[in-house]
Amino acid sequence: MNIKRGTDASRDLDTALTESGLQNADVKLYGALASKINRVEVTSSIGADPARIFTLSLQVFALRLFLKIAVKNKMPYGTFRRYAARGDIAGILGTSEIESAISEHYFSNVSVEIADQMRAQRDQRDESLERVPCGDGCWFCCATHRMIDATPADAERIWEAMLASNVPGHKHPNACPALGIDGRCRAYSVRPHTCRQRLSTSKEACRADLEQGIGSSEEHVIHLGSPFDANQLAALLAVCVGAKEPFVNLLTTLRSLRSGASMSDAISKGRRSFKHFDPSSQPKGRIVQPVDLKLPDSAG
Repeated sequence: MNIKRGTDASRDLDTALTESGLQNADVKLYGALASKINRVEVTSSIGADPARIFTLSLQVFALRLFLKIAVKNKMPYGTFRRYAARGDIAGILGTSEIESAISEHYFSNVSVEIADQMRAQRDQRDESLERVPCGDGCWFCCATHRMIDATPADAERIWEAMLASNVPGHKHPNACPALGIDGRCRAYSVRPHTCRQRLSTSKEACRADLEQGIGSSEEHVIHLGSPFDANQLAALLAVCVGAKEPFVNLLTTLRSLRSGASMSDAISKGRRSFKHFDPSSQPKGRIVQPVDLKLPDSAG
């Protein structure tokens, strides 16, 4: 594949660091982090199958991209590390559309043929998604979960959006605190990765889930797979800077905030809830690649 990798990618970052104007201490710390990321790619590739090696190369590309953008923006390393430790990739990139942003950078670093092929796959996915019954005001899945994994940065942005909204919260006892009385998310533009990737092939099946109880049946639920999965990248980046995986149970965090807890206390409760959550109590549905998504001609 015609993409800058390994020593070429490292040389590009070295050049960016040399020309950045950052303090020498920051340059050294960024350089050390870049070396650690390079080692992650090498050691994790040993004995791996080709598909895993390809996915890993994409993830490492994304990690290097985060460093390059931070350096280009003259971000002190301490600030970058705080973003990384909080899982705040959106803060580093300057956009909540994380996967789209990474993909466009990736396309500019591969051959025209590879970029055209991947764009064609994305267009095929988008065409299929037009027939997904999920839509404005459809909220059943927003009240059928015990866990929504998110980062502390996600929780803070969502809480700010909720406070800025004039729409009251939904009355359903199990509803996500961000769900409005009108059945729309009050923080849709900053919703977490989990919500962005979750779809359903049947609105009526989601309604039945809500009526029968939380997590009763999720055979119709799908999660779009992606090599640029924002949660996986947040976890990798946090580990690379020496922090713990930066996840909370968003539902617990928001409910604590709604009850008057401080942000730090709410995030601590959310972390504990995430750590002790039993995945078997909430079926995850199917994980599929976007191009593999198959829907009936009329999904209802």
